Amino acid sequence: MKKIVIYIAGSVRKDANDANSIFASDDVKKELSEAIDDFEVVIFDPNESKILGGDTDSRFGKDCLQVLSSDFLVADLREKRGLGVGAEMMLAKDKRIPVISVCPAGSHYQRPIVFHEGTVSPEWIHPFVRSLSDAIVNDFRAAGEWIKHFIAEPTNPKSEDIVAASIKEYMDNFFATDLDFKEQYLDSSVNRWEFK
Repeated sequence: MKKIVIYIAGSVRKDANDANSIFASDDVKKELSEAIDDFEVVIFDPNESKILGGDTDSRFGKDCLQVLSSDFLVADLREKRGLGVGAEMMLAKDKRIPVISVCPAGSHYQRPIVFHEGTVSPEWIHPFVRSLSDAIVNDFRAAGEWIKHFIAEPTNPKSEDIVAASIKEYMDNFFATDLDFKEQYLDSSVNRWEFK
């Protein structure tokens, strides 16, 4: 039986009183694994780091090692997350690891939103979630089903190229009329982006 490794990116318990957040429970892992029934599934869960204590450098190193050793990253975005999840998603894209975001409608990262100029987006998805995800699904079973389909019919996952492509999209479509930023950018001595 083929083995696949999945990293679950989500909140890590900060202390024993951290009861208001949801974490990758055994039920979530079971739901994910059962949807990928033809494979032996190994799940890397950052909440299972029991020996690191307060050693933040080692904690960061272990989490990064787990991401880079995975075949897939499943981001648990059912509620608001910290900066580590976004960093792990970006690291996965840098190494062409498919990212599946569990981000149901109505959650913090997928909801109706009104922008400051009055524009309404009824089905808004956070730009970093949309850009860094190869799939956005409602639950962990759907994440497992996406992974199973991807294994059967692989496609090229998004890569670090998504950053350059998104910058080009902005430059082509909005830079000319984004006058405040355009002036700052063109006058700036820290302009490091190379036009391609």
